[in-house]
Amino acid sequence: MFEPFPGNYVWNLSVNLAICMGGSIGEMDSANRSLLASAAEGEDLGTEAFFTAWCDMAARLVELGEEDASAGRCLSAAEKFRRACVYYMTAERTQSPHFTPRREAYSQMLAAMQRAVDLGRLNCERVEVRYGSAGFPGLFVKGDGEGRGRAWFTATVSTASRR
Repeated sequence: MFEPFPGNYVWNLSVNLAICMGGSIGEMDSANRSLLASAAEGEDLGTEAFFTAWCDMAARLVELGEEDASAGRCLSAAEKFRRACVYYMTAERTQSPHFTPRREAYSQMLAAMQRAVDLGRLNCERVEVRYGSAGFPGLFVKGDGEGRGRAWFTATVSTASRR
C-alpha cells in the first residue's frame, strides 16, 4: 500500500482509494505535502486539514474545468470534473457524519460528476432505485448491443441519506 502518511492508516487508505478511482498522483502529492505536519498530529487531529486540502484541490480542478468548458475543450473539462469528483468524495468520506461542511462537499461531488457526464457525453445516467418506501441513488450505464444482459448498473447508498 502506498503510504504518503507513515502510520496514518485512514489517510493512506483514502489516498489509495483515490488512486484506484483515477486520481492524479501529482495533484494528490501536492495536496498531501501540505498535510505532512498535520499528519504527524494523528489522523483524528488533522482530519479537518485533510478535508480542506482535498476540497481545495477539487475546487481548483472545477475552476480549470470551467475554463476548458468555456473554451470548447469539453473532453479536457470532463476529465477535470471527474477527478474533482474523486477528490471531493475522498475528502467527504474521511469526516464524521456530524461535520457540517461534509454535506457541501458531497453536493459539490455530485455536481462535479454531473458536469463530467454532461461535458464528456458519458454513457451514464443518474437514476433513483425504488425499494419499498425508500430510494437509493444509482448510476446506469447502458451496455453495447441489444437485448437482456447488456446493461451495467451500480447503486450506492448516499452518505447524505445515512445521516
